[in-house]
Amino acid sequence: MLRSLSILLLLPSLAHAYAGPGMALSGMMAILGILGGILLLLVGSLWYPIKRLVVRFKQPKQTETPPDDML
Repeated sequence: MLRSLSILLLLPSLAHAYAGPGMALSGMMAILGILGGILLLLVGSLWYPIKRLVVRFKQPKQTETPPDDML
């Protein structure tokens, strides 16, 4: 009994379903929105901190002596 039930569940059957253009387009836009959000998350959490470190190391070091016009 259990064996025949599992075989029936594993066999594909026909599905008489239709996804209209509106539903298909909204499904594709949802997938693109999720992928875009993941991409922006990676850019925001990886690229900008690395960019800040590069800018920090490129700036010249400031000296502790006062400028000449203050002496």
